[in-house]
Amino acid sequence: MWSLHAARSAIQSWSHHHFVFFMQYFLVALAQSLPVSALGLILQIDLDGRGHPEEVNTFYANVLLAPALFKPFPGALSDWLRLRGIGRRPILVVIHILWCAALVEAADSRSRSTFFAFFSAIALCCGAAEGILDGTSVELMQELELSGAEVQSTAFAFKTAGSLVAYAASPLTLALF
Repeated sequence: MWSLHAARSAIQSWSHHHFVFFMQYFLVALAQSLPVSALGLILQIDLDGRGHPEEVNTFYANVLLAPALFKPFPGALSDWLRLRGIGRRPILVVIHILWCAALVEAADSRSRSTFFAFFSAIALCCGAAEGILDGTSVELMQELELSGAEVQSTAFAFKTAGSLVAYAASPLTLALF
């Protein structure tokens, strides 16, 4: 049972550094969700996805599963690097660079197969980033002696907020670009 003293120390343990950590969840969700509308338009209109619904549906069914299956591998790599004193940040930076490159290439695709390949890379990068952030959240739980529910619920709240902001901004960004 939590005492008043324990509750105060837990609240005080949340620092600016921890807020920045959770903002990464917000930014990853924002970055994942914001281009979804534009990419959907590129696929359906520019690449004639409307004329090939079976191909598009099969692709989406596969690409939605891929990040969940792929997530353990970059997570394990980041754990291994952290144990070697390198930390998680370098692999997270590389994943975000790959994500940006795949996003640009998907937007510039001239065929559905090229689009599918780069959209799959986008999805895998997003899953990898989440896997690495999840590993960091476990470290945060141990550092602050908090329950997993507290840290995971805060991370989920930041991810949800990022997605909601992205979806709210989607019509505006589509109108501007």
